[in-house]
Amino acid sequence: MTTRNYWTRMKRSRMSRRSLLRASARAGVGAAGLALVGCGDDDDDGQTAAQVQQQAEQQEAMAEQQAQQQDQQDAAQQQQQAAVAQAQAAGPAIAPIYNAGLHLNTTGIDPHTGTSGTDAYYFQPFYDYLVMHDTQNNQLTEISLAEAWEFPDNTTIIFSLRDGVTFHNGDSFTSEDVRLNLERVTGHPASTPKANFEVVHTVETPDERTATYLLSEPSAAVMHLLGDRAGAMIHVPTADELGDEYGLNPVGTGPYSFVEWVDQSHVLGKRNPDHWMLGPAPGSQTGSPVPYFNELKYNIITENSTLIATGLAGDLDTMFIPEPQFNTQVEEHPDWRIVEMQGAFVSEILVFNSKKPPLDNMSLRLAIMHAVHPEAVNQAVHNNLMIQALGGQWPNGTLAYSEVPSNPQVAYPAIADRRARAQEYLAQSGVDVEALNAEGGISLTTYVNQVKIDASQAYANQIKEVLGLQVNFEPLELVEFIPAFFENGEYHMTLTGWSRYPEPDWIASLAYTESGVYNPTGAQDVASPIHPDLDQLVSDGRSTFDVEERREIYGKINDIIVGEGHFYTMLYGVNFTGVRNAIQNAEETLFNGEGKWQTRWLHSDEA
Repeated sequence: MTTRNYWTRMKRSRMSRRSLLRASARAGVGAAGLALVGCGDDDDDGQTAAQVQQQAEQQEAMAEQQAQQQDQQDAAQQQQQAAVAQAQAAGPAIAPIYNAGLHLNTTGIDPHTGTSGTDAYYFQPFYDYLVMHDTQNNQLTEISLAEAWEFPDNTTIIFSLRDGVTFHNGDSFTSEDVRLNLERVTGHPASTPKANFEVVHTVETPDERTATYLLSEPSAAVMHLLGDRAGAMIHVPTADELGDEYGLNPVGTGPYSFVEWVDQSHVLGKRNPDHWMLGPAPGSQTGSPVPYFNELKYNIITENSTLIATGLAGDLDTMFIPEPQFNTQVEEHPDWRIVEMQGAFVSEILVFNSKKPPLDNMSLRLAIMHAVHPEAVNQAVHNNLMIQALGGQWPNGTLAYSEVPSNPQVAYPAIADRRARAQEYLAQSGVDVEALNAEGGISLTTYVNQVKIDASQAYANQIKEVLGLQVNFEPLELVEFIPAFFENGEYHMTLTGWSRYPEPDWIASLAYTESGVYNPTGAQDVASPIHPDLDQLVSDGRSTFDVEERREIYGKINDIIVGEGHFYTMLYGVNFTGVRNAIQNAEETLFNGEGKWQTRWLHSDEA
């Protein structure tokens, strides 16, 4: 029996309060009559029949009055319930503006060509995804541009597209847009997700509502990655017309349309009144269209203490907390709370250019890996709020996570043993440290962010202390940092972070393959494999649909990447976001499966 049927039957069978009150009055008459018969009428002090009748009529009148009052109360309650139901159906009220604060600039609002993980915070409000995921990284048709998909075989995906979706310029979204987006992702010279989607060789468009991916080989990764950069559907004709300027004037189908991006200041959007998605919960079948603010403004505040002060002053609704030392201030403020996600990103990873001498010497790279002490940096820089990384670049909770035996934190938990091993590797390398220092030592870079700068300096000091090796550290602006290290090969090492990507092929293809844009050995446009086996292993990892087989393959990849000293993941991160108490739905919807914000379902109780 359903809950609804159960309560319906109960309602039919139960006595109403009005009937109960009337029955009680009649019961009073019956009791009085019985008392009269039992006692007789020869007592001068007893009630006459007329008096008893009068009393009974008074009781019945009183019961009738009470019943009328109850009817009025019931009617008022029903009206209130109807009003609540109507309000719920209408959805949250529309507030004037949503103000967010972030500590890093964006490299662009073009999802296909951006190079920073932070970009997704800025571009996600302006786009919808062909296949979108909820906070648990489940693929949901209700929030995707594809309202259904099927797999006739392991190299074919048929997407049935949602009807009635329009771009912000008024053009209809059709299967032709799916085809153009795929061609741009695989053909644009600056495309970030290119390596992940080269497996899709053709997009067929039999009609406006059907797009079919034809794959050259099976790929378990494609569906997951359509919830990221490649699946963000842009208006390609506009991008073709604007060229490199498209990132300054993007056009999508998302809940907000783009207004402006003022570099180092803010990104502004306005509500798309024609958006198709319902809320306030992801996947709602009834309700009101998202979003719930007339404007959205992402404020770029790169000085961390200024960011926090701006938020606590009431000028922000949510803010990324870049340093855990600020958590207490936010927690103790009566108007703010903290929403967090564990393992939301790779906090610190040391990347080596293993083709740049002297780091072409594997023993030297391993010596440096064993010389650093991430636990101490976690304590000194992060107040011990980060998570010790015992695996590779896939954080805990993702498909490919597993402890890597060659990770120095796993192999040598005691720091003294780890440093002793570092000196052994240095001896094996045969490097003359004094001569190397005389030539300038080795170089380290990161992007301009106080936490990264403090951590970099700490690691440089540890390397000097254990190995005697001079490390020359130079931070760069974000837009300069990525090309300087990954494209031009100007530095020996970088300390950087990495977003959380539940689909392991994203990182594997972009960082570990010969053509990957984050392959540090492919600098200066000279393709160079990190290891001769990696390209095939990465291909094998995406081609199988068996989860355990995939984990085994990515375990082998980690053995090479960590075991040979190419990428050393040291700390996983926790995303701490300050949320003003007036902002609702943050705990349920703010973070997507990648640990980044998705703001379309947020609303304010001050609207």
